[in-house]
Amino acid sequence: MAETRIQTLLPDPPAGARAFVDTPDALAAAAEAIAGASALALDVEAGKPRDAPAPVAALIQIAAPEYTWLIDPLRLSGRLGPLDAALRASVPVALFDAPGDVRWLEGAGVHVRAATDLLQVTRSAYGEQDKSLREALRRHFRVSIDKSGQQADWLTRPISGPLRHYAARDAELTLALAARYAALFPALMDIHTYAGGRAALPDGLPAWLSRALGGDRAPAYVLAAEDGLPIDLDESIPPLLEGATRGLDTVRIPWQRARVYRAIAGLDLDELAPRVAEGLGSLCAVERASAARALGELHATDFAPALTVATGDPIPDVARAATRALSALHDA
Repeated sequence: MAETRIQTLLPDPPAGARAFVDTPDALAAAAEAIAGASALALDVEAGKPRDAPAPVAALIQIAAPEYTWLIDPLRLSGRLGPLDAALRASVPVALFDAPGDVRWLEGAGVHVRAATDLLQVTRSAYGEQDKSLREALRRHFRVSIDKSGQQADWLTRPISGPLRHYAARDAELTLALAARYAALFPALMDIHTYAGGRAALPDGLPAWLSRALGGDRAPAYVLAAEDGLPIDLDESIPPLLEGATRGLDTVRIPWQRARVYRAIAGLDLDELAPRVAEGLGSLCAVERASAARALGELHATDFAPALTVATGDPIPDVARAATRALSALHDA
């Protein structure tokens, strides 16, 4: 479980700055401090009990600037109300790849007021393929961490000292990364802070688009047909355009907007190419790349100059997408 340090810029916390919380009294004290903390990062280790349908939260790690708590949801099962109340009232918590942790927390009866997903900030800043906490820490702090603890049996009690250190350090490093991103990318931190920890969809979207934004892997034209709007019927095009326009008008989270562009391209709604082209100016690299790909698929030749500019984007994902889109336009 030991870390390999490479000129690390992050010192270990001082002795005594961590606590293992597995009694109601200890949880009450921790919850009071958590509710008043100036910044928080959270991580969850999960395990799948025998015969259970899904994994459950086995350890909840919460780091504040001067203290880290390792909270045992198994020994405190049914008694996590103080933690739930604290996180509902606290500052937004930082997580790296929030959906799984939020789901496990909610399964334990714990909810957050808001959560900032550092994975989405990373992808917005550095590109679609940049998905690793390990690489983010290497880039910003020259620290490499051993993630083998992910394979440990977190349901076993007692939890060993090395595993406790591993778990605490993940939360502490996540907090350090959040502080770094807050200094470098404040707008992206704001964009990727979600109420309740979930990136919600706006109300009023058509079913086919809601499914596409929710991650349904079926092509957009299949989703549209299942919603009664087959694209080979002329009468389907106006409601499809209306629904896609509503998505462009109301969806604000960049990775969700990227899915809107993909759906527009999959439905060949070339009337919306000017709106898609606006995505080339997004703060989010994932959105810029998706807009470029969609313009190529729509054969939107009017936007070749904008795509040419995008081939010089500093993020390789975006530059490659623009280059391929230009090639598609030339081949059309």
